[in-house]
Parts: sequence; structure tokens; C-alpha cells
Amino acid sequence: MKKISVLSLVCASFLMANNSEIYQKALEYEAKGDYKSAMLEYKKLATKVVVPQNTIAKDESFFDASSQNTEPTSTQNAQTLYTKDTKSSSKKSLYPKAKEENPQWLYMYEPTYIGWAYDFNDKDGRNGKGRKNDELKFQLSFQKPLFDDLIGLDETWSIAYTQTSFWQIREDSAPFRTSSYQPELFVTIPTEGFFDYVRFGFNHESNGKDGMESRSWNRVYASTTFDINDFRITPRIWHSFTFDKDNEDIRQYMGYGDVKFAYDIGRHHLTAMWRNNLRFDSNNRGALELNYYFPLFNTGLHGFLQYFTGYGESLDDYNKHVDKIMLGIAFYQE
Repeated sequence: MKKISVLSLVCASFLMANNSEIYQKALEYEAKGDYKSAMLEYKKLATKVVVPQNTIAKDESFFDASSQNTEPTSTQNAQTLYTKDTKSSSKKSLYPKAKEENPQWLYMYEPTYIGWAYDFNDKDGRNGKGRKNDELKFQLSFQKPLFDDLIGLDETWSIAYTQTSFWQIREDSAPFRTSSYQPELFVTIPTEGFFDYVRFGFNHESNGKDGMESRSWNRVYASTTFDINDFRITPRIWHSFTFDKDNEDIRQYMGYGDVKFAYDIGRHHLTAMWRNNLRFDSNNRGALELNYYFPLFNTGLHGFLQYFTGYGESLDDYNKHVDKIMLGIAFYQE
């Protein structure tokens, strides 16, 4: 291998007519038997011509160690930057930024879906309104990034809106039983290491009614997300305040945070949400939601199967236990 490398360098030197002095000097060293000094001159020529990389000797001890260039080449620098950018972009891809190359007007936020839902609990005996156990449930949710890097942390400031509605389509006049409206403002800050980002936000939720039927509350929250093998985990904690007078005890049922889980198998997606008030006595309350998204041929849509048990599926039902299963169609951002 060394002979091939030397031959390559010598041949390269003949292509450098304007460097004949260096070549002649190398020949003189070679004639005197000083092959080490000759090789150093040949190396000078090699840096001034294009030499295929696979012909360069890997045994650097053949040359004087003091003459070796230890600085990374431009190719190495490019590879390093590419690796860093790839890692950085993989984290940023978890949420949209305001200054993207081809920004969308709106982005998905919480899942958007519509489906047929059935509650196994007795609705007639519980609230006396005579509503059906089955109903159409749908959710619309989107976000809009507004600004990037206002405070120098590469952060993104966003607004979001989520609406969840329960439609008693089999009742006379097909009324909407209830809806929950959630405007939101939050800032997302990318991080290095174990966590992908941290997020701080404000959320208001209301059922849009007034009088004795009004329900509303406000929350400030902090959340993050990270991966353990193929599982994505998103914990969130919140502080709630300014309650409607008819749901002042909502903390007893909705607690102080939740945890979401996600696991992808190709185009099949499993998600879960767990929430609990962490009162480990007779007043323990919480909720569990399980979701399975599966592709519907090549339509770009997903079939959607959901099971919910516990409190707080809707704001009107924050203090009522629900055992509900739903089948429908969802838009799932892959």
C-alpha cells in the first residue's frame, strides 16, 4: 500500500509544472538517500493537486508527525454540521416553527376526528334529561406558530384552539348536548439532552353556556416530551385558577396534570392519556384514554378506535364517571 501511495504522489508531482522547484528538491533528497525528506516534498506537491482519496496512505507514520495537519478538513466540517443539523431538525420537527421554509397557515395540534360513541353508563337515570347513551363525537384542533426567538432561546410562540362537541344526533331536533372550547397560548423551547423541549402555556376551557349551566376554568401549565426506546412520553403539570362557581371543585376530578404516551408501528399508532388527582383514598378520581389509529387504504385518513373511562371527558361531565367506546375517522399527522 505504501508503494502505491508513493507512486501516486510522484505521478501527481509531474502534473505541477509550476512547482518544479519542489519536485527538483525532492529528487535531490532522493538521490542522497534521504527518503524521509524527499517524501515530505512529495507531500507538499500532493496538497496542491487533486489526488483520489483512496490512494492516500493511511499509515501517517510514513511522514514526519510534526508536518501533519490535525485540523478537520472541509468535508469533515460539513459532515459534522450535517449531523448536528439533522439532530436539531429532528427535534424541531416535533412542533412547527414560525419561520419554516414552506410554512402552513395552520397546523394540527390535538387529534382531529369524528366518530360514533357509546357510553355504557345509564344517562336517563343519572341526569334526568333523557339523552341517549350513543352520540356523535367530534374534535377539531389546530395551532398557529406566531414568532420565533423573541428572547434568544430559539423558542417558538404559538396559539392553538381545540373544540370537542357531543352531538345527540338521534334525539328530536338533533341537539348538541355540550361542547368544550379551549383557546391556548404557549411557548416551546428546544433543549439538548434527554428532553426534546419544554413548553409553558395558558389554557382556558369553557362550555360556552351561561347561568347555572356555565362551566369554565383556567390553567397555566408546563410540559415536556422525551423518548424511551420507541415510546414517546409527554408529561404535563398545571395550576388551575378562576373557576366558574358551578365547578369550583373541578380539581378533585381533573387533578393537577396528565401524562400522554405514543407508540408507532409503521402507519399504525397507539396513544394513551392518564390523569389522576393523586388522592389515594375514597376520593381518588382520574381518567384513562386509549386510542388506536389505523390507515384506511391509501386515503391519507386513519380509522380511529377510542376507549375512555373516568372523569372529565367533557366539561359538563367533569364530575360524572364515563365509560365510553368510540369508532370513527381521524386525521393523524405522521
